[in-house]
Amino acid sequence: MGSEPVLPKGTRPLDVQVAGHRHGAGKTKLGMLQSEEDAHLIYKAVQNPPRGTRELEFYQQVFSPACTDVQLLQLKRFMPHFAGVYYYKETPDVPYLKLENIVSKFRKPCVADIKMGPCTYDPTASAEKIASEVQKFPAVVRIGFQFTGLQVHDPTRNKTECLDKFWCRSLKEEEFLINGVGKFFGLDHHLRKDVIKALLEKLQLIQDWFDTQTELAFYASSLLVVYEGEVQNASRHGTTMNGPESSDLLKTKSDGTEVNSDHPLVDVRMIDFTHVFKSETKDENYLFGLRNLIRYLNELLQLG
Repeated sequence: MGSEPVLPKGTRPLDVQVAGHRHGAGKTKLGMLQSEEDAHLIYKAVQNPPRGTRELEFYQQVFSPACTDVQLLQLKRFMPHFAGVYYYKETPDVPYLKLENIVSKFRKPCVADIKMGPCTYDPTASAEKIASEVQKFPAVVRIGFQFTGLQVHDPTRNKTECLDKFWCRSLKEEEFLINGVGKFFGLDHHLRKDVIKALLEKLQLIQDWFDTQTELAFYASSLLVVYEGEVQNASRHGTTMNGPESSDLLKTKSDGTEVNSDHPLVDVRMIDFTHVFKSETKDENYLFGLRNLIRYLNELLQLG
């Protein structure tokens, strides 16, 4: 049995983390950290080689000031900003990735970690690893993606619900659209069509990039989707919370002030790069998941 990792001074466990290793009571692996002085930055411990080294080197390559690769420069738009490597004196042997905290600009964040692709193991995986991955969520071979964690805010009850990987894996294929994708976008109380439409536009840009790049293959990589779950006083517009696309959302500007906006605050980023490999062809594994995610979202729009 390992011991609980030391929490470096001036940090706390990441406020909103729906998947991955968590830092806390009873946990033996290093989790995501957040600076108590700057909520806009998070710190992700670099995993043991080769996975951690691979992810660190990938971030360094993409965000290097000397990078001239057109595909990587375009890819950077879809990743959290990388601000280098950081060491805490309490854990001097552990490097941390210093990354943009995507969730920090949201008041009531709805968050989904979506692992992309029907194949979630890389070409170096052992038979045991392959068997382990396949049994986690067998339906992924047809769905093309899987939720590994969700946080959903219901503004009608002012209640936030967190759903872990075990709940996500329990979803049956025939209920995945309604009870999985639909639940995340508020189908059971107020379908957020505005958010879905804004997200589809962003996903199309990512698909366009994957349709043209033949340099990299992404295994077990995720999309982090975040949208503002707080809906303010929709009745001011003569609609109810169950009305069509009736959202007067609270939006946070870069200076920290808040403004009301009829446009939803939505973000999506590619994360988790411990299994990125060189390639010479399109990443059809990731594309299959991305196309299916877009298809599910369009089907969900038809239900509302």
